[in-house]
Amino acid sequence: MSDYPNLNKELLQCIVAEESILHNFFTTLSEQYQTNRSEITLKNIAKYMNARGLYNEPTNRSLWKALGKLEGCNCGKRIKGSRSNVARFKFFYDMLDLAEIALYPDNQSQEDSYRDVQAETSPEPTVETDDVHDNDWYSHSLLLRRHYDFNIELPFKFTESQARRLSDLINSAVMSEDDEPDELSADEIDLTFYLDAQTPIDIALPADLTQSESSRLSNFCHSLARVSDFDGF
Repeated sequence: MSDYPNLNKELLQCIVAEESILHNFFTTLSEQYQTNRSEITLKNIAKYMNARGLYNEPTNRSLWKALGKLEGCNCGKRIKGSRSNVARFKFFYDMLDLAEIALYPDNQSQEDSYRDVQAETSPEPTVETDDVHDNDWYSHSLLLRRHYDFNIELPFKFTESQARRLSDLINSAVMSEDDEPDELSADEIDLTFYLDAQTPIDIALPADLTQSESSRLSNFCHSLARVSDFDGF
């Protein structure tokens, strides 16, 4: 686990143990996301929490208020929504490491080596400005297998419907169990995904893509989808 000199680990663990909404927040982060994100929108995380039965509020004000306590631990900062921006939380440290620290204070080393490899070889894009616009595009990366990154560039407004279609395309590339080799190869196949009728996106996948890898990619794609903007305060 990386050394975070400005992170108040003891306070973080204390408030997460006392605040069920924060415990559910970090639980959802660790279960939903395969790689670190520099920021998450409140609408997305509330949606994922709700899908797991961990959050059922008519507005996101209680979540916004709870995330304010994470600012006191130096985990990150809240960014209010506006006409051009969505309300979100910006992490100062690796998101998945923070979830590990918050949820498992006595067991923080089990998956560190794998996540360190992810952080070094497949970093998520860092948004260096608060000005996020609907027509912005960002590069995303997932360590699919050792020494192989899946890379894709998507618009900020990548929808759930588009994520489902992309997942279907990826699943269509899975090799059959009868053809599964003993060792994974380095060959690739090139596919074209149409974001809409005028916007093709080229993606590359292992020629011997497995079902488990396809499932991880599907979860990854859905984690990148965004929903309608969250009203700022």
